[in-house]
Amino acid sequence: MADEASSVTKLVLFSVLAFTVIGGVYVHHDAQKLKQGLKSQAQSLIDEFTSDSDVDALDATATITATRKYILFGEPKGKITVYLRNNLIDEHPPETHEEEEAGNSHQRKYSGIEYLYSKQEDEWSNTESGQCAEERCQINAKRAFELTGI
Repeated sequence: MADEASSVTKLVLFSVLAFTVIGGVYVHHDAQKLKQGLKSQAQSLIDEFTSDSDVDALDATATITATRKYILFGEPKGKITVYLRNNLIDEHPPETHEEEEAGNSHQRKYSGIEYLYSKQEDEWSNTESGQCAEERCQINAKRAFELTGI
């Protein structure tokens, strides 16, 4: 009797573990497929920002995240964050702390714009966008440029 209970317990635990692994693989695969659908929009946004500017003055890159409203089902949601980097660094670093506080920094400046998307009937549509200006945006932008090698 104890062996039967032990076997049932092992079977239940194995089933739960298998379901969790299969679900995780499915969610990851689904997110990658959703991200693939947003790549063309991301490239269009990058082209829009870099087409009118001096090629050497501005760099742009984007990060894409996508998921569903609920883990395994629901409306697909996506976010494209376009990060911009000004390459025109001031050759003369700030001489005083007040100049640095005023924004006269010798470091590169990053900015970001977040675009939120939802997918309905196999079409991604932009639902909202806004500037990303917090310290988190500076850190994420720097990381995105490092990862892309730009």
